[in-house]
Amino acid sequence: MTSSPLPSTRIADAREDVEALTKLVQGRPCPILIDLRSIQSVDRDARTYFGRPEGREARGKARAAGACHGAPIR
Repeated sequence: MTSSPLPSTRIADAREDVEALTKLVQGRPCPILIDLRSIQSVDRDARTYFGRPEGREARGKARAAGACHGAPIR
């Protein structure tokens, strides 16, 4: 899954990401690589959503996770 450059990840983006990840892994544990190069920030509602049971359940399917980014995380 790839996303176009966004100034901020919002709640709608977070829901879409979790839904796409859930469909992609189909309940199987697998490694995940997250490309953060196009993301400038994640708003509070999106961070909260990623921490809720739906987000944690999707993350729980990741056997291992890695992230790539082009600049220091602020």
